[in-house]
Amino acid sequence: MVVTINKLIPGPPIEVCVGDKVLVDVMNNLPSTALALHWHGLTMGPSRAMPNARQTPYMDGTPGVTQCPIPPGSGFRYSFFASNPGTHFWHAQTGFERGDGVFGPIIVHQPVSKDPNQFLAEHLLTINDWFHKTTQTIYANKNSDGRDPTPDSLLINGRGPQQHLEDTVKTPRVPYAKFLVENGTRYRLRIINAAIAHCPVTVTIDNHDLILLAADGASVSPVNTSAILIHPGERYDAMFSAEHDPNASGGTYWIRVTGGGHCAGLHQYAALQYLPSNFTDFQQLPAIPPTPTPAANPSPGAEEFSGRCGTQGQRCVAALQALALPEKLKIPKTNNTFYLAFSSKTVHNQNFYSLIYYNIYDESWEKRVLTPQINHLTFRAPPKPLLVNRKPLKSENCSADGVRRGQCSADYCECIHALHVSLGAIVDLVLIGEGPANGTSYPVHLHGYKFWVLSQVEASQVPTPSKPPPTPSNATLSEVDLELNLLATKSEFLTRETVMQLDQEGKLLRNLEDPVMKDSVSIPPGGYTVVRIAAENSGVWMLESQVLMDAQAGMSLVLQVGTAADVPKSPPPDFPTC
Repeated sequence: MVVTINKLIPGPPIEVCVGDKVLVDVMNNLPSTALALHWHGLTMGPSRAMPNARQTPYMDGTPGVTQCPIPPGSGFRYSFFASNPGTHFWHAQTGFERGDGVFGPIIVHQPVSKDPNQFLAEHLLTINDWFHKTTQTIYANKNSDGRDPTPDSLLINGRGPQQHLEDTVKTPRVPYAKFLVENGTRYRLRIINAAIAHCPVTVTIDNHDLILLAADGASVSPVNTSAILIHPGERYDAMFSAEHDPNASGGTYWIRVTGGGHCAGLHQYAALQYLPSNFTDFQQLPAIPPTPTPAANPSPGAEEFSGRCGTQGQRCVAALQALALPEKLKIPKTNNTFYLAFSSKTVHNQNFYSLIYYNIYDESWEKRVLTPQINHLTFRAPPKPLLVNRKPLKSENCSADGVRRGQCSADYCECIHALHVSLGAIVDLVLIGEGPANGTSYPVHLHGYKFWVLSQVEASQVPTPSKPPPTPSNATLSEVDLELNLLATKSEFLTRETVMQLDQEGKLLRNLEDPVMKDSVSIPPGGYTVVRIAAENSGVWMLESQVLMDAQAGMSLVLQVGTAADVPKSPPPDFPTC
């Protein structure tokens, strides 16, 4: 089943100016499924562009955290201020509807005086992965056979034939997306990766170089590149110049999107078509040439901007330069530092297995379904949103410091994983790709905030601590985890305890001069990423994996900033109830 907004995939684009009040009326016509929309990249509060913006934390769209979902047959008006300029997107935050088509772009423009590139002509390129079955069915199958789901195809602006490396069909069954350009004009290409699986994609344009302008809406010092790797949840703005003969070879060049991770072997194209000389609206455009051969596509990370560190000749996210870090953030020691280990391991997950019938450790590895967790904890949202009812934050909460009685069954712990910081605190989040260096990266998104990426270090670049890390005493660790900890000093493995030890020894890198500002970032497998925030947007905000099925399985937590007295007293009058 395909689920759409206004019968469109992607859904209708929203374009506003910074400072505008945005009203979005959502009518849920789904027969039996509740719905909520999240505005990915908008902080629902003050920003550098609008330091005095009014807070609207109830509009973040996170069920169980900031709102109750909209019941079937009901409607709700989202009302917030566009305080964050740049390229963002909205998507369903409930269930699996995002994977079935509920997503679309939201662009926040700003004056030319603030963004000199605002005068450029623009094109919008939204990429998503696509399954031939409903995402809920794919999730159920994953929990049955233990294998990570592989999307059937990639789409550009909702278009494109299914393409595989062995595909020999030259005539597309679905039209390619088309981008018309005029010779002698410069264009801003706004790129969004709305994939739900672990699908980093590489974007290139034949015979055209790109200049990177912005990451997740925040300006960066321009970077020349021929390819950009974009992880799920990320957005990049790039400029290119249309400088080729519009009458040569039909005037068409291919925009190529190549999948990596779970989308390895998938690719998709869009036509960059030059308008012929002296073109009029009554002329017919030349035919698009045959599909190019997949062999010409680059592999993710094989070009200049890979989003990865540690490879010679590559630029990574942490190497991008932006405006100077605010002075109040240039401190060697923050008020709070949280070490968050992202991992997918075998535990006795009562949602996947029945302990009554068999011991999962007696099964072969290929039959085990891995449980995605943060610090070996699975997040369970309460029935009522935490922003309205904060009692569970005191009675059902847990963290790496400890869990409560009844929250664990064998080595599986499920609870309201929450971190609390004071309003105005400076906070470092050390995001750790716990496990082997040949594992998968973890794309992560933080609601309600923009963070500064102080470092992103690949496994091969992680130093060895001077002394072995302490053996963890956390009762949530399984026997397998304890065995892995014994391997922590080896380069192919990384644990939370190792990273904490490295930080104690002053060996974690932090760029305190001109780091890039983002809201979504990837964690290298066997490596780490350090981000810093100024906790000035009060509320309860989710930090979650951008792999939808991992997030649904509980790879998330909430960041509680300030107290109930620091947020608006009551939700809007027509707020959904549950």
